[in-house]
Amino acid sequence: MMENKKLQVLLSKMTVKQKVAQLLQLNPFYFEADRNEEQITGPMTDLHVTEEEIGLVGSILGVPDAENARKIQNQHLTTDPNKIPLLFMIDAIHGYKTIYPIPLAMAGTFNPAIVEETASMSAYETSTQGHHVTFSPMVDLVRDARWGRVMEASGEDVYVNQEMARAFVRGYQGPANELHGNQEKIAACVKHFAGYGMVEGGREYNTVDLSRKELFQNHLPAYEAALDEGAKLVMSAFNLFEGVPVSANTYIFRDILRERLAFEGVTISDWGAVKELVYHGVTGGKEGAAELALKAGIDIEMMSSCYIEYLEVLVERGEIETAILDEAVLRILTLKNDLGLFENPYRGLDLENKELSEEHLDIARRAAEESFVLLKNDEQTLPLNTEAKVALVGPFAESDDLLGGWVIFGKRDETPVLATKFKETFTNATVVPTADHQTITDAEIAEAVAAAKLSDSVVLAVGETSDESGEASSRSNIQLAAAQQKLIKAVAEVNENITLLIFNGRPLELTGIEAYAKAILIAWFPGSEGANALTRVLSGKVAPSAKLTMSFPRAVGQVPIYYNQLPTGRPVDAADADAAFASSYLDVANTPLYPFGYGLSYGELTITDWSIANTQLQKDEAVSIEVTVANTGTTTTSDVVQLYMNDPIAAVSRPIKELKRFHKLTMAPQTTATITLTLPYKELGYYDSQTNYRIDAGELHFTVGFDSAHVSERKTLTVKEGS
Repeated sequence: MMENKKLQVLLSKMTVKQKVAQLLQLNPFYFEADRNEEQITGPMTDLHVTEEEIGLVGSILGVPDAENARKIQNQHLTTDPNKIPLLFMIDAIHGYKTIYPIPLAMAGTFNPAIVEETASMSAYETSTQGHHVTFSPMVDLVRDARWGRVMEASGEDVYVNQEMARAFVRGYQGPANELHGNQEKIAACVKHFAGYGMVEGGREYNTVDLSRKELFQNHLPAYEAALDEGAKLVMSAFNLFEGVPVSANTYIFRDILRERLAFEGVTISDWGAVKELVYHGVTGGKEGAAELALKAGIDIEMMSSCYIEYLEVLVERGEIETAILDEAVLRILTLKNDLGLFENPYRGLDLENKELSEEHLDIARRAAEESFVLLKNDEQTLPLNTEAKVALVGPFAESDDLLGGWVIFGKRDETPVLATKFKETFTNATVVPTADHQTITDAEIAEAVAAAKLSDSVVLAVGETSDESGEASSRSNIQLAAAQQKLIKAVAEVNENITLLIFNGRPLELTGIEAYAKAILIAWFPGSEGANALTRVLSGKVAPSAKLTMSFPRAVGQVPIYYNQLPTGRPVDAADADAAFASSYLDVANTPLYPFGYGLSYGELTITDWSIANTQLQKDEAVSIEVTVANTGTTTTSDVVQLYMNDPIAAVSRPIKELKRFHKLTMAPQTTATITLTLPYKELGYYDSQTNYRIDAGELHFTVGFDSAHVSERKTLTVKEGS
């Protein structure tokens, strides 16, 4: 590993043009040896890059495979006069070739260990194809199901976001200081810094209006958690903060990221975000965009050419100090050094390829099994009898669209479909697929109804397609397609034993159809082993155990909806509430259809007792809470004990409840267990209106339960002395 002083020597030898080129990231097209004249005068001219500049560029994203990675790196080392290797980056969001469930589903496992295991699997596969960085995890706090990108997040809760951020970074990187010698790992890029999850109207790339208090209280903690685990890169968000685009926001990147959070790694813009400063209206052209972004603290410009066109002249004119350019370049060189690229530019390419191996598929299957959320199970409809007559019906019965959005290298044709695994398990199964999820024909409905009449029960495989969630897939209507609703109602007329099996990348509005089903199982997009995992859960070989990390609304008009809302001056449940003038809707309850933290299993655990060990808390003393849980049933059952806190009197209004700890446990029949939940003193506080963190003397209320809506009677703890 190169010493820092040698990196400094290398930096001193570089020309301004060579330095600026390190700050440019391009896609593989620009490195193709067989580009024709038309291509050269097209995209290359549009992006204003020359052959010389391409030969000096610092990083590349989206290279398709190991062969191309080796070829491009080899060619680059012959053109770069300083022999500085390329950084290869990729969007491996929930797997590379072996795909695990979407991140929103993974968060619902409430099991950081399985999240870390899947990220480690993804890192290994990504590294074998020559990539060094993944643009993951996305740790944006999300509360609006209309935003398709919620599929890439961990949900609406601050603490869950922190724990999942840590798990993803540990899985991708391992110990941050060991990346140099650990070729099975890659560097993690945390995104989107900061506040992107609050886009107005749930519309991708839209504006954000967020207070500093809200930023500090609810959004920064997950980024900070990822950085505490050693994440090497941070990606800028597309949105504004306090009216200034984040990619030009000195307060966000210099004051908060560099100073407050002490981040020393590399920052990178999102795709084209530097050029988009022009469209935001904060500069008149690309030269101004380049100056604003670099001064704000954006090291790498992804897929726009403001830096490569204008930074050299801006430095020559003295409008940008050489030191500002040098610090960005040095961070990039340091990352390459941390990855060991100066010694081995072909890092990872000699590892054994384990894509879709039995080992990796086993991880993907176990992750999928833990990610399914059972929302409803009247009359113990699930699990299904494997010898009964069961009809599998609907647009997802034979669909290969199980991988979800942000899957670049996973292949649908290598992914088993549900019908195949279903028929292997259920000996009297009938499968009636429909060709399209939006336009189910009357003939298809008639065939489904005929099969339902002859069956003991029906599994209706419905949902949204993978291109209806993810980036740039915002929706104002989050119901199932009208044709699917028509199919559900028609089948329900002839068979009451219906299980809705729903494939989705976001919370959906299920109010209009949930009454037609006895059971509802949320499959999300479950990945490479989704069909196998689903069949095992439907047949009872494995029990569902996941919980919702985003609330499911009763109506889209409720969104953004989340459990940890602030109180209102006219709450509907106040003792003196006037129903006509309380904070409520005329046409729907305030509550979600299914709340945060909710999810059933095939058995049921019960909290029989719980206590706070120290109800009079001294400064710097931890809170210790013991919870006794019993399984009085006849089946082994998993569930998640959830600890909630409320600060009833504070300098600013505090949430009605907020998750502080969780513990997932699996219990055999007729057993009890006692768990201890420990909460450090420093986590009892909040940010006031001046963004000062404070812990007040006074009462705190705690409750425990298995979801946010159904909790115990509160117990009170008194903090004797605040900070």
